[in-house]
Amino acid sequence: GRLDEARIDVARALRLRPHDPMARLAEAHVSDRSGDGDAAMRAIDRSVRLCPTDFGTPWRVRAAGHLSRGDPERALLDVTAAVRASP
Repeated sequence: GRLDEARIDVARALRLRPHDPMARLAEAHVSDRSGDGDAAMRAIDRSVRLCPTDFGTPWRVRAAGHLSRGDPERALLDVTAAVRASP
């Protein structure tokens, strides 16, 4: 189905651009939709590490992931770091 196609597309993108933070976010999305929340969070963490000074999408996605996993404290840390770095 569409999820299988997405998995193939993401794998191709990661082969071509393994250090692309947006490709890692796509990997996270596919992992999450596949029911693997742990893999999704690992992909989000990689995305954040690839662009630690870009406090935009990767950090917001990671904060949302922490919230959905019942960890509001970690979500707040990400949001606070992002706000402090780019007020």
